[in-house]
Amino acid sequence: MHCIDLMLGAIVAGKMPFVDGRPGLSGLRQVHIKLIQSAGRGYTSRKLRPFYQLPSMKVLKAQMVIGGFVRAGQLPEKSSPIEHLEIVQSCMPNGCHDLIAPCKNLKSFKYSHHDSSRLDIDAFSQSLGVRKESLEELSVDHFWGVSLGTIDNQSFGSLSDYAALKHLRLSMDILVGDRLRTPDEGKHKVLVAELCNFVKASHVRASYVVFPLFKQLGIGGTFQNPNLSSQERSEGLKIYPEPSSLLVSWIYEITEELRTLCLENGVSFTVHDAQIERQYTEVLPDGTP
Repeated sequence: MHCIDLMLGAIVAGKMPFVDGRPGLSGLRQVHIKLIQSAGRGYTSRKLRPFYQLPSMKVLKAQMVIGGFVRAGQLPEKSSPIEHLEIVQSCMPNGCHDLIAPCKNLKSFKYSHHDSSRLDIDAFSQSLGVRKESLEELSVDHFWGVSLGTIDNQSFGSLSDYAALKHLRLSMDILVGDRLRTPDEGKHKVLVAELCNFVKASHVRASYVVFPLFKQLGIGGTFQNPNLSSQERSEGLKIYPEPSSLLVSWIYEITEELRTLCLENGVSFTVHDAQIERQYTEVLPDGTP
């Protein structure tokens, strides 16, 4: 890995052209970095810096990223052509600001937190807010298996200025600021009311539409029904994420109005359970969102 880092640095600095004199990796558009977990170590974010300086880069996906750029290594805002950024199973301070700010036309952002430190939702809201005009897809959550206590008691805040938004994937606790375990806690009413207003704002029949491109809404949380037989679970997995006994019934009850509203306005609405998607990846239907 150290040799690769040195090579990338040399290429970006123009010290390592190809044989015919062309700049190295001048046509590189996508990079996927996946590490095998070892002794709890991750891929430091400063090692991603060279990819931001390549002129043709559009997609950057990385796993197990830790830390932020040091001040001297921070890139200028809106200096990179990267449009799709996916940082999973990672621990990034300051809401990934160091990775988001350089992207001049960020269209898609996905992040999953995997660390004992708390996930600072407010920091992500601020970092992503500077790219709200261009973001079409947004997903921020904890990585499956991480203690739910690692999420701050904060909400993401208003999404009303994300005019280009098409796909949204935020867990309930991120939307309303606390983990919803049962319908008795009451905050589900806040969630459903806010999301109903969100969908209505996306499709009002007027000259000004807040979210004109919004077509997909997903709710993520911990909803798996613990009282299923093997056969019932198998049947539910065949049609997931369509409604079934695979998830507890109350999540469908409290989102019935929202589901109907989405259907009437041409918005795809689904309820997701992270544990199911991690545990049964191989048996889920192709194309599961």
